[in-house]
Amino acid sequence: MKRSVIPQLLLIAALLLAIFWRDPSFDRRQLHSVPANLAVVLRRIAVVLLLGGAAVLAMTIASSQVRVFAFTFKRPFLWLAIVLLYPLTSAPAQELIFRVFIFHRYQALFTGAWAMILASTCSFALAHLQLGNVVAPTLSVFGGMRFAYTYANTRSLPVVSLEHGLWGDWIFTIGLGAYFYGGHFSRAAPRTPDGPPRISRLNPGRRACTASISTSVSPTTSICRPSAGRAGAPNAVSDNCAHARIPSVHRHLVIPL
Repeated sequence: MKRSVIPQLLLIAALLLAIFWRDPSFDRRQLHSVPANLAVVLRRIAVVLLLGGAAVLAMTIASSQVRVFAFTFKRPFLWLAIVLLYPLTSAPAQELIFRVFIFHRYQALFTGAWAMILASTCSFALAHLQLGNVVAPTLSVFGGMRFAYTYANTRSLPVVSLEHGLWGDWIFTIGLGAYFYGGHFSRAAPRTPDGPPRISRLNPGRRACTASISTSVSPTTSICRPSAGRAGAPNAVSDNCAHARIPSVHRHLVIPL
């Protein structure tokens, strides 16, 4: 079951703001100021986004694991809501935690600029391990390093939040957002056309194998058969699924057992 981590992020960000407000050693200008060379910084952000965004798009197309732009066209209103709200909610909260807090709290431990950038990058990537897939932490290494570099050179939460928000919008637009939106994804389940694999769980002791069938996806569904399991566990389910070929149709099949 997917659970959004945004409420937790916002709560942690609010607590950090309260701590910063009472910390006399913290420079509050980092929360609202922008650098004097803002135009130069924005040009650099745009160039990196264009080149890096094109590279991520090319790798996504080459992997054939995600239907590129499917989410954007299938759910345009949800996509628009994410594009508008992500830079205003999730991105600033993450930057407050992994850039502003990490830089302020551990600057005495990591004295060099690049040491501080690497520390922030590692913490950012490790936090994405809980999403249960390889894509999120891998992209977070590159994204975290870029955001940490921007913050190290600007000390501006608005600027680094803008860059993070633009990258997040692009990730969701091309179809990789499902890898970053909370919860865990099981490898055993068939993948859906709009994102990574998932398993629908109806109730304790019962399981449903979900398959997305379309003309562009292999028309195979997994049928999970109950096994004897251990004594006293009549609802035990075997992890081994028999695969059956079915006609190609445009729908989702949920087979409860």
